[in-house]
Amino acid sequence: MSNKEIKMRAANAFRAMKAIGISEDKVKPVLKNLVKLYDKNWGLIEAENYRALADAIFEREEAEAQQRSKKVVNTEADERPKKIVNGELGFFTTRKVKAMEELTWDYGIEFDDSDHPIKAFRCQCGSKFCRNIKRSSSPQMLNQFYRLQFSGDLAQVNLVSRLLWFLLLTQLPL
Repeated sequence: MSNKEIKMRAANAFRAMKAIGISEDKVKPVLKNLVKLYDKNWGLIEAENYRALADAIFEREEAEAQQRSKKVVNTEADERPKKIVNGELGFFTTRKVKAMEELTWDYGIEFDDSDHPIKAFRCQCGSKFCRNIKRSSSPQMLNQFYRLQFSGDLAQVNLVSRLLWFLLLTQLPL
């Protein structure tokens, strides 16, 4: 394939992507990768009005967006707390907890859900308190629960509920 033919095909690809609102600077690196990936088989790239190229561009943008959101979460996690309450973290329970009793984190996974495309792992906690059901985990519900159950320092309760909500979102074990 001549250099002239390659330039013509690349120009056609740029025009096709411009028609759907994708700029040349986004097309160029993806097109280079596809040409290498498809071993210079332009027929695969040009098929279905450059669908493979458009899909690859959208996938790249999605991956970049996910990377940016992970960086935001990581920088938020690294921030120092504005207020430390006695340097301790308080946990609130709905029952009395014995000294040295092991506490576990309930991710709210429904293990019997057969409709979800990703199969849940089998719960092996062995706890007689394992709920094996989904529960509300919104920050508003947590705050409402804490306000009803406890009459302590509301600032500490809110700090704990925000921490629990962050842990739930990032799925970090306690």
